Parts: sequence; structure tokens; C-alpha cells
Amino acid sequence: MREVICTKGTATSMDASFTNLTREEYDHLRSPEDWLPHLPSRSDSICIEYFHDSFFGDYDITIDFTIPSYIILDSNQTFKFKQTSSGYQYHDFAM
Repeated sequence: MREVICTKGTATSMDASFTNLTREEYDHLRSPEDWLPHLPSRSDSICIEYFHDSFFGDYDITIDFTIPSYIILDSNQTFKFKQTSSGYQYHDFAM
């Protein structure tokens, strides 16, 4: 699984991105530190853009994902995720 995840990702000293992850791959990334947010169980096509500045402690993370159209997010999840034209988005930052 790690090899597949690596083929979907790129990284430099200050940023990292992953494209088209499955839910299983996302959970694998999430599991060691548990710092990524929980996504709905049927999430797919997950794309992550992450930037950090270790000197200032700034970071910016955006996670885009899709879910099947018949799934409706409950009210607790709608506060965390913004609906976009291609699915849903989670965004967090500290600057």
C-alpha cells in the first residue's frame, strides 16, 4: 500500500500533495498520527494539499473528496466540510 500511496504523492521540504487517494489509502496515511480529519465513510478521489513552515509554525491543509450523490452528510459533518462543484472540501490553516 505504501508504494501505491507514494506514486500518488509529491513532496518538498515545505509542502506535500496527494491525488486520487482511495478511502483505504487515506486511512493508512491518517493512522500513524491521527492528525488528519475523519472523512465520511464512502469518501473517494481524495486529494490533499499541505503546506507547512517549520520556522514560523504556519500550515495550510486542503482536502478535496467526493462521496456518492445518494449520501447526505449529517449536520455535524456539514460544519467541517464545504460543498464544492466537484464534491466536498476540508480546509484548515494557522498563519
